Amino acid sequence: MRDFKKCPDGSINADAAPEGAGEPAGTAGRATGGAGKAAGTAGEMTGAAEKLPDLAEAKVPDSAERKGRRFPGKNILQIAAFWGILLLILSILTGVFVNAGFGNHTLLHQKLKYLFRVQQEPENTLDLIVLGNSLSYTSVIPMQLWSESGISAYDVGHSGQSMQEAYETLKVILKTQKPKVVLLEAQLLFWGADGTSGWVDQLNTWLDFHVPLYHIHDLWKSFLMGKQYLEAAYKGYVLRDNVAPYTGGEYMTDEGETEDFAHLIEKDLDNMLSLCAENGIRLVLFSTASPANYTCARVSRIREYAEEHGIDYIDFNAPEMREAIGLDWNEDALDGGDHLNYTGAVKLTAYMAAWLKENCELSDHRGDESYASWNELAEQFYREVEKSRSKN
Repeated sequence: MRDFKKCPDGSINADAAPEGAGEPAGTAGRATGGAGKAAGTAGEMTGAAEKLPDLAEAKVPDSAERKGRRFPGKNILQIAAFWGILLLILSILTGVFVNAGFGNHTLLHQKLKYLFRVQQEPENTLDLIVLGNSLSYTSVIPMQLWSESGISAYDVGHSGQSMQEAYETLKVILKTQKPKVVLLEAQLLFWGADGTSGWVDQLNTWLDFHVPLYHIHDLWKSFLMGKQYLEAAYKGYVLRDNVAPYTGGEYMTDEGETEDFAHLIEKDLDNMLSLCAENGIRLVLFSTASPANYTCARVSRIREYAEEHGIDYIDFNAPEMREAIGLDWNEDALDGGDHLNYTGAVKLTAYMAAWLKENCELSDHRGDESYASWNELAEQFYREVEKSRSKN
């Protein structure tokens, strides 16, 4: 509203501009503001235009990329197919190599040789199984057990056999055999460790027995490179009659100490004990006379375990036991106190045969026609013994 003032002379004067004069100015201001907004909008549109990609330079996905985006699982299927075909080929080759190994044992390294051979024994014909590292198969002579007592025994130990390998080996044997007694040479209880290295060894052993491609890697080498292992074995025993005396003196001196088993090793021993109990098998621990491998501390721990679990333990390292079997380190040592040679093994096996006959109910199969091949093999073995000893 306009403001009117009265003049002294009585006239009325308006203090604002004449009516209508301010409206053009307001209109012009509004026009100016509108123009500013329009300019801002134009600027925003220009900025937005600058942000848009240049369609001429934009990369258009090719057909392969579009397919990959649409079907991401196709590459996975291709990879799976490749590995499936590869594994099929390797499985076929594995079967070929295994059959070759069964047919020609000279292709087999010792570790595989005895495991393959024992699986070829007629079912349920073995009453005694011997397990352990090299101390086992150099100290117990199956052909002597047969000749003296008619016991059907097999050495299935091998060099460096671990406790877990012995356990897995027994599981394989029980698929075709029902032994009444298992003799476990106890030095392997001190091979192995806990921690990372122990778990790695456990994994490798498990793969060795449960994954065929892993299990027969040595057979691949033999088959492809023509390598052969020609040693003759008699139910696992290999004749060794060299002599290298032990001259270190008495080694079983009581120091009042006990050397413990690694936890993983003891667990595998517990597993074997349970497996034997489940199958009605008598587990017997024994220690071959060996200055290089036994001490009072080790023997004490083995005896302690045997007493705790109510199983038998025979220690051939005790001075009175060595005297009882007539062991002479000048004649019966193969390699200076590590292993027994043939004459030392004969003495230990003779004691073992008598102990088994007295303490275990093992049949005498010498008059059984189904065991005729054992008589023939025993004759062959003793011919080799005579031939070997005549050279020395």
